Amino acid sequence: RFSLEERNERLRELRSRIAALADATDETIVRQRLAWWDEVADLEKLRGEVDEALRIREEEELPAYRRLGDSRSAAVTQGQIADILQNRGQLDEALRIREQEQLPVFRCLGAIRSIAATQCKIAEILQDRGQFDLALRILEEEALPFSLAEEPLALEILFRAALEGLSLIFWEEPRLFLPSCESS
Repeated sequence: RFSLEERNERLRELRSRIAALADATDETIVRQRLAWWDEVADLEKLRGEVDEALRIREEEELPAYRRLGDSRSAAVTQGQIADILQNRGQLDEALRIREQEQLPVFRCLGAIRSIAATQCKIAEILQDRGQFDLALRILEEEALPFSLAEEPLALEILFRAALEGLSLIFWEEPRLFLPSCESS
């Protein structure tokens, strides 16, 4: 939606703001700086600078959220890190982050929508790993009940996502959906 020049100008502006407030310790300023870092990471990712986006998430945002004691924002950032790792094919580490770092925080907070979204992401990683049965079980037994508890409209959304996933699985592994033809 913005031109390359506009994005580059915005990056320069954000980095200048961050540098100007680098030593600030006031929580309000630290949170504003984190919002700017988040935008910088998103812009870097758009530019194809995924390594820089990952560095920002891991070295700037995550430690700052932990220092603030903001476990929810830290978990969201960990999800963004997991997204990058998943896109790179680092599925084991992405799955570990989702299951061991992100999901427990959302469960502790009782963040039902975030639990369901994380479960869907876990199922997506499992599908990428070829673990179709486990991915479907997570969608059916874990993500769907949490989604329904939050809002009934989630049922339609989740079913559409599940059907998309099932159609991909069907084309990759049709034997999972076809009856076995054993001769007597």
